[in-house]
Amino acid sequence: AQNDAEGNPVNPQQALLNISIPDCPWIDGFDKQIRIIPAQLPRVKQCALAYRDNAARYSLAERQQPPQGLFDRFIFQGGELQFYTTPLVLRNEMTEAASAALQQRTKDSKRAMAEALHFFSNPIYQLPSIDELVNATQSVPLDWRPEIRRGDTQTLESFQEQQVALDLGLQAIDLFCSGQRAFIPAPVLLGPPGSGKSHVTAHWGAYALAKGLNTIVTSVASERAAALGGEHIHLVFSIPVASSPSSRILAERALTRLARDPVKMQWLKSIR
Repeated sequence: AQNDAEGNPVNPQQALLNISIPDCPWIDGFDKQIRIIPAQLPRVKQCALAYRDNAARYSLAERQQPPQGLFDRFIFQGGELQFYTTPLVLRNEMTEAASAALQQRTKDSKRAMAEALHFFSNPIYQLPSIDELVNATQSVPLDWRPEIRRGDTQTLESFQEQQVALDLGLQAIDLFCSGQRAFIPAPVLLGPPGSGKSHVTAHWGAYALAKGLNTIVTSVASERAAALGGEHIHLVFSIPVASSPSSRILAERALTRLARDPVKMQWLKSIR
């Protein structure tokens, strides 16, 4: 038993009913995932047992009655089913609107990237049109494979190195589309300024669009991301711009923001 503010004994069931929502340790506010503060585990267990075994509220016969009897008693009231959620007609309408918004966001993202690739400072050889890149699907991909052309002042060693890097990315994309593996190692480009990292990355992105994959470009430098039709990494993942909180707090805040924007959350989950 516990005591209230005036020192009177309060059983766990009453404490559970009287607790305020902001202080409740097992409600996260989104009604999807439950996170229990470790220090509150004994209290949660105590309240759960009180809910199940509280003799003051339920008699022994009531606790032993079959599930159907409990269903009839607590869900059916006055001959009507008590339904405390969104009506089905509204849920279907909201789902349809959210699906349309997700499709539009995906299409806008593809178009922004395709347009940026066409206005790239170093043009991509025989790049398909913007509409072809936007409308390509995994079931009907474009019959196109990027090629890197050697620059007028580029050394042979630099050209060969870029070709090797390009092939690594194209092989990873082909392997991903084949469905033969559950995990595909992501290639990483490392080199000094002017070595062609963005140029090779642009070819990777163009090939991914041609394969019908949902592709985004992000960067810790907004100028670099914008050059390829992408967004700063803080905008993509809704990361708050702050220097004082720890990385764990920033991650929690970012997830909270994404949870409040289901269209963006599903858009990020659909990236391939």
